[in-house]
Amino acid sequence: VDTAGMKNIDFDAKYALETAMVSCPLFVQLEYVATSMNCDSHSILTFVSWYLQAGFLLTRESRQYKQGKFGKITPNSNMGNGGGGAWELGIRYSTINLNDEDVFGGEVSSFTLGANWFATTTIRFSANYIRVFDLNGGPMDPVQPDIFEFRSQWAF
Repeated sequence: VDTAGMKNIDFDAKYALETAMVSCPLFVQLEYVATSMNCDSHSILTFVSWYLQAGFLLTRESRQYKQGKFGKITPNSNMGNGGGGAWELGIRYSTINLNDEDVFGGEVSSFTLGANWFATTTIRFSANYIRVFDLNGGPMDPVQPDIFEFRSQWAF
């Protein structure tokens, strides 16, 4: 989805509502975002997106959540020190709608399944499967891909 053709934006504002919950190995997060803008000869346009995600740490660690932000995962036992690190499974549903008045940027939803392995507090490996569906409009219509994503991270 894409609204790249929009020019001469006179006004824009973003409104967001987020909530999260952590209960030992489980976390849940929901965020809703609405963006309003006035551009070209349009009246005020509004685009909306939201997601709901949850994760569960199989090795019983807990996500840190302070001042509205999730912190790092600290494994109960690091890999290489007699332990296997921390393992997390996650699920996510997200959607965005970039259609309003005569702007047809598209609308798309996706479903994600993920796994994270925190070998240590500074080394992480992630794998995600993303199923894109209900893609309507925008430059990629009617493509609805399956995406496999892999990532390694070293934080220092």
